[in-house]
Amino acid sequence: MTTQSGSTEKLLYPDPIAMWHYYQNYRSEVFSNAQPRLEYLVSRIKAKSRQYNQRDISVLNIGVGNGYLERLVRDAGWRSYSLDLDYAAIRRVSKTGIAGVAGSIARLPFIDATFDFVVASEVLEHLTDIERQRGIAEVRRILKTDGWFLGTVPYRENLVDNYVFCPRCGNAFHRWGHQSAFDLDSLRGELSTSL
Repeated sequence: MTTQSGSTEKLLYPDPIAMWHYYQNYRSEVFSNAQPRLEYLVSRIKAKSRQYNQRDISVLNIGVGNGYLERLVRDAGWRSYSLDLDYAAIRRVSKTGIAGVAGSIARLPFIDATFDFVVASEVLEHLTDIERQRGIAEVRRILKTDGWFLGTVPYRENLVDNYVFCPRCGNAFHRWGHQSAFDLDSLRGELSTSL
């Protein structure tokens, strides 16, 4: 990152496991604003499942947050699964009867054609280009033939607006660890080549 004075700052990305361990286990209230977005995604699952007359539905959520989406899925009578980098977050949702596994979107620990729906809401922007390409390919692999990938990303985010500086370590980084920004064309391009 170049500053106004022309000097270059070292831009780091926070350790995603440590960052999400903290927010998901000690500050889960930060996810409460996501509820309308997650409710919308579940409404899309309901609409698609009715369209195909599906009753026995399996849904994988990538990125647990506070577990709200998993609870909505379970309460709708569907099979709810979670994947997250953080073991503690997986243990927490598992205590509520939701199946979960710790792992990465870039190496999904599921067999081919397992899920009717895969949800990745506010996840793709946290990934490097290589992780994102592998992750989207992995989602394609684990989706059933007529399955659906549903997700959200920040729209046209100016990443620099959310850079913060740590006076202790001397590094600048995106406050949420975002590594990419998307608009409709760039997202379509990524998904069309991978899915």
